[in-house]
Amino acid sequence: GGLNSSGTENMALSVIIKTTDDAEIKASRDLVTKYFGVVREFPGFGEEDDKEDNEEVPLSHSKTVIERMIAFAEKFNTEEFKPPRPIKKTKSLTEQGVPAWASEFNDSIPLAEKFELLQAADEVQFEGLVELMACSIAKVYVDMDPKVKAATFALSRDYTPEEEAAIRKEETWAEED
Repeated sequence: GGLNSSGTENMALSVIIKTTDDAEIKASRDLVTKYFGVVREFPGFGEEDDKEDNEEVPLSHSKTVIERMIAFAEKFNTEEFKPPRPIKKTKSLTEQGVPAWASEFNDSIPLAEKFELLQAADEVQFEGLVELMACSIAKVYVDMDPKVKAATFALSRDYTPEEEAAIRKEETWAEED
């Protein structure tokens, strides 16, 4: 990236992300500006004449979540990622076209933390990470047994078991992959 008003290379500038658990994480200013869209809304942030090295960026998430978002951003910055549509039952995300690096990143995160990461990515407007976490969570849902879905999400039945069997018989296309 070019030179800023102080004559230093923009690429070398960093930000210090302040987390909710009082950690400070140093990250590339360009990377954070590119993928954490919310920082572009901070007053004065990103104005060409006013760029400072190690400017503080407060984000309302834990150190673990911020570190995961930065790790994904670093890889996402150099690799292509396009989420599968629609999510298919029984096929892994990799079999559905998700690159191995994104699938490995996804597999390294426990399901309970994926919800937190999805929320954090959405709040900072990191679209690529939102897409991956949404696909991952959708995959878990698609692969769930209907009885487990009903129990997990407190769903009630609209049909008797006999009515449901008749509908499934008539609408076999809905069960196909």
